[in-house]
Amino acid sequence: MNKVNKFLISLLLIVIISILAYPSWAQENDTVIAHLPLSSNDTISTALPSSPIIKNEVSQVDILGESQRNLDRSINILNIVATSMGILVGLFTAILVVGGIFGFSELRKLKEIREKAEKDMKVIKDIKKKVEEEPKGLIKRVTELERRMEELLEKSDKSQIKKSARTPADYMKLGETEYSKGNYETAIKHYEKAIKSKDYVYAWVNKCYALRKLGRHEEALESINRALKLKADRAWIWDIKGYILRKLGNHEELLKVRKKAEVLRSQE
Repeated sequence: MNKVNKFLISLLLIVIISILAYPSWAQENDTVIAHLPLSSNDTISTALPSSPIIKNEVSQVDILGESQRNLDRSINILNIVATSMGILVGLFTAILVVGGIFGFSELRKLKEIREKAEKDMKVIKDIKKKVEEEPKGLIKRVTELERRMEELLEKSDKSQIKKSARTPADYMKLGETEYSKGNYETAIKHYEKAIKSKDYVYAWVNKCYALRKLGRHEEALESINRALKLKADRAWIWDIKGYILRKLGNHEELLKVRKKAEVLRSQE
């Protein structure tokens, strides 16, 4: 754009200088012609004696000739001025056209750059928003996945063992599965179902283990006492009760339970 402007301005200056120099050059030519020496015929004619009439005619001819030359010069100058004005108008028009073309091109480029910058900014904002929301979305997806896994496991259990045909042993098996996964609350529910079907000593013992894992030692003590009512001749059940009593800080009762377990162990 700058190179084109410089070229057009230089061209315009050359034309203006040429126009300004031309009238001076034309005037110098006319002055030279006016001072040229007369021909031999003119010299002879002026040397001859002349009458006033002849002198008057010569003067009128000179005046008319000079007027004609002045008129021709004026017409030439007007033609030059008109031509120069036409050239100037053409140059200005060309400058305006070229400037308009380049200006429109530059505006179009700027518009394209702006649009691209706006699109890039929108993409950056979308990426930033996704990055900010990603942890929340990840936690939500993990939670949803865990829920679906639990549903699938439950459906799998139901498909393997029909509810109407479940026995205490079936509930014990389900409870042990959940216990091994660390789902102690769910395991307790299965053990309680086994107990409802049958006063099952091992269900009480397993329930005691699950309650102990949850830190509910008072309830665990009740469960192990229920197991002892069903099987009081098992030393290992008394050992479990001793462990619970130690957790509760009941050392006096703990000593009695240990002695009972030792007696049963000696009888086995």
